[in-house]
Amino acid sequence: MSSDDPTISKPRAADDDTQPVPFVVEPRSRRPVGPGRAARAHVPPWQIVAGIAVALIALLAVALLLRGGGSDDDGATPPPASATPEPLRIVATLADRPGPISLRSDGEVDGIEAVSPNVRRRVAETLESGQLPPSPEMERLGGVAGDLAAAGLDPVAPLGVLVSEERPVLRWRRGEEAPRDVVVEILDGSGVTLAESPHLTGSEWRPPRALPRGRPLLWRLRYRDREGDWREVPEAPFGGVRFALLRGEELAWREREVAASHGSLLVAAVLSAQLGALEEARTALLDLARLNSGEPLVGRLLTDLERRQ
Repeated sequence: MSSDDPTISKPRAADDDTQPVPFVVEPRSRRPVGPGRAARAHVPPWQIVAGIAVALIALLAVALLLRGGGSDDDGATPPPASATPEPLRIVATLADRPGPISLRSDGEVDGIEAVSPNVRRRVAETLESGQLPPSPEMERLGGVAGDLAAAGLDPVAPLGVLVSEERPVLRWRRGEEAPRDVVVEILDGSGVTLAESPHLTGSEWRPPRALPRGRPLLWRLRYRDREGDWREVPEAPFGGVRFALLRGEELAWREREVAASHGSLLVAAVLSAQLGALEEARTALLDLARLNSGEPLVGRLLTDLERRQ
């Protein structure tokens, strides 16, 4: 049975001298290497390093230009030169018990380094302005208003100020028409009599007992007129001369700071004025004036103090 199916192998005849053709797989042809690829493949390493270095130098130059490191004609303003600090100088100096006290141009005070910063600042302000510090205590006390003299009697001290002593001396002046004798009376803020003197012919008196501290007080002079009636100096509506005693903590603070300054008269005057103890401030300034003969600054301080009394 013959079949023409091409898929069926047929036996080869013995005398068939035809040789089988071998199946040859030809190798894949290679792409020709172009000139560019060949160049890149053969770049020496030193050229690569040199190229990187050139790029870094270019970046650095750009950074310097952006930071203002360009040439002088690019309009950039050079930074200003640092100013030389002004040398310190002495603004004011006063001779004092512990030695000279000086105000420097930077606002610091030499000679009282051991006192508190607040006290140094007060002293510096006093030396610079020629004025003593104000007293809040005196403002609360109310001060003195009007003429207190009458009938030849003129109260002198204390007048609207604070004092340290618990038994302060009260002083007054006598005119030609003053009565022969007077009586001194001390009252509290409610009008209650705290102390009363006998009949006096002099011009001062100290109460026999301690007065209360930290409270507004009044004192006045009483006398009999020709008709035998009691009169008062100062006259109504004053009711008396106001004053007060420093509180214990105020006294301790002042004593502590004065001791830290080794007994400075200037510190004592400044702190006494700040507390409202103007009589004590005046005493310290007079002692300071003796150590600074003809010094205008001390004179200005005394004038400022007199305006407040």
